[in-house]
Amino acid sequence: MREISVVANSAGKRVDKYLIKLLGNNINRSDIYKYIRTKHIKINNKRTLVDYRLQLNDKIQFYNIDYELLKFQSPPQSTVTIKHPKVNAVYEDDNIIVIDKPVGMIVHSDINEKINTLIDHIKAYLVQKEDKFEDCHDGFVPALCNRIDRNTSGLVIAAKNNEALLAVNRIIKNHELTKKYRCLVFGVPKNSSGRISNYLLKDSKYNTVEVVNKMTDGARKAVTLYKVIEIRNGMSLLEVEIITGRTHQIRAHMQYIGHPIVGDSKYGSKKINKKNGYKYQALHSYQIRFHGKLSEPSLKYLSGQVITSKLSRF
Repeated sequence: MREISVVANSAGKRVDKYLIKLLGNNINRSDIYKYIRTKHIKINNKRTLVDYRLQLNDKIQFYNIDYELLKFQSPPQSTVTIKHPKVNAVYEDDNIIVIDKPVGMIVHSDINEKINTLIDHIKAYLVQKEDKFEDCHDGFVPALCNRIDRNTSGLVIAAKNNEALLAVNRIIKNHELTKKYRCLVFGVPKNSSGRISNYLLKDSKYNTVEVVNKMTDGARKAVTLYKVIEIRNGMSLLEVEIITGRTHQIRAHMQYIGHPIVGDSKYGSKKINKKNGYKYQALHSYQIRFHGKLSEPSLKYLSGQVITSKLSRF
């Protein structure tokens, strides 16, 4: 008899689906169902049904099955190469971690950067804490629930398990989470607060978006709220709330109202930014607020939780 324990990232999965993935090509699907039916595969030493949902720490026993067939798919080899992860965690629990990303760090790898990414730093940080995702049969690794640009700093949510990833994604999709930013813009807006509502059309070739006032093929609705917090030396510090989360939404909207973000060479003036010594756009994701009544049962404890950045860029 051979036995394995169910780890957190596998809890909630159907036993048949779990075993089909776990055993790979060694045992065909029909034999797995036969072994369950004939009690050659049990859970906690009891007969199980194919649609049983696994629980954390369940014991799966294999009786009278050729050990050569029980060669489980190997979990992915560790790709952690960062010895000193730069992770400023402002909130963390068993399901999620919220990080204050520094300016200049990319969140995921691209053609120019393969290793020194936010997700790699998060993975290294969690492995060092002995939250070793590589030990899971399902091979789940930390996954980001939201993204910000390389040269934007601030809060990013990462999920520690698949259930949390799906739950946070649904929370965002259902608008049960509010994200606020702060940015420094050139000039002083005519109105101390306002709502910008139009459409953004993406240009993949140049990695930019164009603001359009009418629905166009490929365009997506974009809504941004802003208010002036402080005026200093011909510039304004704004608090911005995004109702929709589109690529470059805040940067494009600030340019649209005639007040580009300081340091933003893509949507502002390279010449002016260079003259004033601004290398990065002055945009910071500073607050995440979970709404009071979350619909996701597994994350209801986050209802009303407000997470605020501790970094102060401007």
